[in-house]
Amino acid sequence: MERKTIIEIHDFQEESFANGVRIMQPFYEKENISFMELKVLKMIIVTDHMTLNVLAKQLNKAATNTSVMVKRMEQKGLLTKTVSSTDKRILFLSPTKKGKQLLYDSINHFAKIAVNDKKFEESLEQLHQALANYNKELARIFTKTT
Repeated sequence: MERKTIIEIHDFQEESFANGVRIMQPFYEKENISFMELKVLKMIIVTDHMTLNVLAKQLNKAATNTSVMVKRMEQKGLLTKTVSSTDKRILFLSPTKKGKQLLYDSINHFAKIAVNDKKFEESLEQLHQALANYNKELARIFTKTT
């Protein structure tokens, strides 16, 4: 694969992300939430008993920075922190009903755009399949190199 192709793929990723944020901006403003907060909600919902330290590692951020964001999300009523019964240093994060609903609403916001545009919906299906194949190949290559 040519270096030019790899650079173009990277550029497409950045442009797609920026366009997705622009599409979601009205939702972010209306709900007073950021892309990163929605990402954290999804991660916490998908992962049972996620700790603050695991979240920080997965976000590739310092635990102190992650703690500030988690505190803000807790104040918004999007998640709760529970101290481990076996180790008081460990904090478990759980989404609240409001947090789960907000994530669901964000997905619906994006889905409404796809449903109303057949060409966009078809492109999303093709992208979904291409990314599934891409991730499968990345996993295969990673397994081969380790």
